[in-house]
Amino acid sequence: MNHWIQEELFGLEHTTRPCARCRQELPRTPDFFPAGSCRDGYSSFCRKCSQSSPEPVAPPDNLRLLDPMREKRCETCRQVRSLQEFFMDSRSQDGKSWVCKSCGAGMPASVALETNQTAIGFIQDTRNQRVKVIISRNLRDTLGQLQEGASVPLQLLAVERLESPDEAEDRFMAYQELLQADHVFNNWYASSRTLGRILASLRGVRTPAPTQRQKLS
Repeated sequence: MNHWIQEELFGLEHTTRPCARCRQELPRTPDFFPAGSCRDGYSSFCRKCSQSSPEPVAPPDNLRLLDPMREKRCETCRQVRSLQEFFMDSRSQDGKSWVCKSCGAGMPASVALETNQTAIGFIQDTRNQRVKVIISRNLRDTLGQLQEGASVPLQLLAVERLESPDEAEDRFMAYQELLQADHVFNNWYASSRTLGRILASLRGVRTPAPTQRQKLS
C-alpha cells in the first residue's frame, strides 16, 4: 500500500501501488512500471497492461456524473443508488440521508442520520480489513475526508452515539486501551476477537460501557 509512512521510512522505491487497469499491487520500480506522467515518474499502468492491447474500460462508478434528481452516492458503501433507497432527512440539502437504507439498517436511524452529535465510528478499509476508530461531532464529514484520501472504499461498520463530549472521550480512550495489542498506526487496528466483540455489542443489545480496566464481557 502506498502510504506516507512507507515513503518516509523506506523511500519510494520500497513502496507499492496498484495498477490502474488490473489493480494488482506492485513494487514502485522500473521493473514493474514504465516511465509516465504520474507524480512519481511512472505510468499509471503496469508494464504488462501497458504492453497489452488497449481495452475499452467503463468509467469508474465514482467518476461518472450523478443525476441529483434520481440518484445519490451512499457515503458508507460508496455505491450509487436511487433516491428511494435512502432515508428521509429534512436537515440535508437534498432531503435524503447520507447513508442508504441497506447501510443504515445495521444501526438506529437516529444514529445514522445524526450530523451534529459527538459519536464514535468504526470505519473499515475494504482491502486489508483494518478498522479505524474515530471520534467526531460530524461523522459524515469525517468519513468523507477519510474517503477522499483513501485509494479503496471505506465502510462504516458501527456507530456509538454518546450523551456528551466528555463521555465520548472516555469511551474512545477505553476502546484504545482494549485494542492496544491490535494497533497498527494512527488508530487503525487489525481485525481481532476483541474488535469483533466490540462491534457485535454495538450492533446488538446495548451493553454496559467498558472501562479502561475491564474488557467487554
